[in-house]
Amino acid sequence: MTRRILAGYLIVTLVALLVLELPLAVIAADRERSAFAENTEEAAEAIADNYASAISNELPAVSTRLIAQSEATRSQGRVVLLDAEGIIDRDTAPGTDLSESFRIDVERALEGITANRIIEGEGGREERLVAVPATSDGEVVGVVLLTAPTGPVEGRVQRIWLALFGLGLFVLAVSAVVGWAIARSVSRPIRRLQEATAQLADGELDVKVDIGAAPADLREFAEVLQETTDRLRTTLDRQRSFLADASHQLRTPLTALRLRLENVEPAVAHDARGDLEAAIDETQRMTELVGQLLRLARAEEEGDEPVAVDLTEIAHERRDMWEALAEEQGVSVVVDGIDRVVAASAIPGAVEQILDNYLSNALAVAPVGSTIRLVTVWGNGYRELHVVDEGPGLDDDALERAFDRFWRGDPSTPGTGIGLPIVAMLARASGGRAELRRAPSGGVDAVCVLPPASRPVAAASPTPVGV
Repeated sequence: MTRRILAGYLIVTLVALLVLELPLAVIAADRERSAFAENTEEAAEAIADNYASAISNELPAVSTRLIAQSEATRSQGRVVLLDAEGIIDRDTAPGTDLSESFRIDVERALEGITANRIIEGEGGREERLVAVPATSDGEVVGVVLLTAPTGPVEGRVQRIWLALFGLGLFVLAVSAVVGWAIARSVSRPIRRLQEATAQLADGELDVKVDIGAAPADLREFAEVLQETTDRLRTTLDRQRSFLADASHQLRTPLTALRLRLENVEPAVAHDARGDLEAAIDETQRMTELVGQLLRLARAEEEGDEPVAVDLTEIAHERRDMWEALAEEQGVSVVVDGIDRVVAASAIPGAVEQILDNYLSNALAVAPVGSTIRLVTVWGNGYRELHVVDEGPGLDDDALERAFDRFWRGDPSTPGTGIGLPIVAMLARASGGRAELRRAPSGGVDAVCVLPPASRPVAAASPTPVGV
């Protein structure tokens, strides 16, 4: 926005400069050329007066020659004197011949009409030609031809244009500085509002909307946004508290209900055993759902500072933990990637819990005889941990919505729809992100991207939280 405001300010300034300076430059150039034409004509008329006086007083030729030379020097031009017959005075201009184009000016001057025009002189340079009649007692007794180069006046015109151009650049530079300051002062409150709304969109509900000095409308909008943020934070805090309390309170009765159902199993008739087992399974599923909700609430409330962890070490630990269960399903779990310390920054226990969720989902879809690979990646400015399975994979919609709460692509799919949202939340709390990609084998590549550690990895890895 600052650049757009500055660009508009400079465009208006540039248009104003063009409107003012272009006519001024044209007028100044016309004035210089007109003054040059008038001065040249006045010089020619002065020469004509002296020439006519010399002829009337029958002064010797040397006098007219001196008149011509002195006036030519004063006018910085070249003077040719002609008599009443239009013949060049050889004493004042020896070896000079007039071209046919000058004859018209001479004839008009002999008729008492002054000529003043631009001609092409020697070397193709422009000159101003003035033909003035020399009169004595109202009678034309000769003609004065004066030619003066236009170079000096054109040089002055060029200097005027350059001066105006330099002035315009200076005004534009000053306008750019002033415009930048004005644009920054205007856009600063809006930019702060954008930053606040971006933080709010990222889930940072502790944002303070402070836009400083701003127009009344923006201040009112900032106050409304701050009030909305505070209300949203209060509502979410109450929701999390309710979720944690409800989950905690429901775990005990659900566990007791499942134990009671298992205890009455021997007393149930054989033909009703299927319904009882279904009730026990449903109770177990509800218990798992409540446990996941409790872990989700705890993950949202976590305020721990990230620590340095070794992704390679954690990958080996979780492989050892899940290996027995994987072998029961005919699936192998291996660790690939970099065989060295891959130091990442994460909150305590986050990586372990993320891996447990990824491995649980991978084992749920991994076919018998397949392999689940844990891969650590060391990148420039990031660290990655991949869980790659060889299952049926997910389509684009499923890959995009998998991290939504309670979402399951197929209702028959085991799980609660809470595991991946917990993964995403733990990754964000650690300064990273969670992603699902297509694996080259056709399955799913579950990825956790984390920032690199800023300090060495501790001697012992932290234990999982919320499990």
